[in-house]
Amino acid sequence: MARIFTATVFLGLLLMIPITGHASEDALTVVATHETYEQAGGWLDFLQSKDVQVHHVTPLEYANGIDARYIVIMGGLDEPEGIKDIVVKILSEKEMMQVSQKDAAETFIKTVVPENVPPSRQWESAVNFIMFIGSDAEGVMKARSESKETWWEEIQIWFDIYEGAHMPAY
Repeated sequence: MARIFTATVFLGLLLMIPITGHASEDALTVVATHETYEQAGGWLDFLQSKDVQVHHVTPLEYANGIDARYIVIMGGLDEPEGIKDIVVKILSEKEMMQVSQKDAAETFIKTVVPENVPPSRQWESAVNFIMFIGSDAEGVMKARSESKETWWEEIQIWFDIYEGAHMPAY
């Protein structure tokens, strides 16, 4: 069963939340390789059926800078050209050890507030993450499916969705 971790993380310049690019603040930015993104078709269809605008960027595009407030990062930890260089800056050492295990399937929800933001502006500057991380593609799907009530509740809050939307059966 996937474990779910929620935390608020204060990071300084090391994380360097990218602030260039073209993602809309009204969109859910999904950071994943093309292969992982394609494998999430049923999940993406569900989100779009609930009027959640989805914007896909690869890990390399993310590293080059994007402007997004709501981000889902998903992939296998050791996937070529994947998410490892991104999540190592967000997850704790203990969390990284968990996702490095064989058959890992973990979901994390994090809010990152840049360190240099005045306290009165921290929440409007926060970047919200949901991460589905597995040891492989199967682990990513397992993490997403076993935590669907949690991530769906978070997405409903992010995008002001107040319906009793049913969970997908994918």
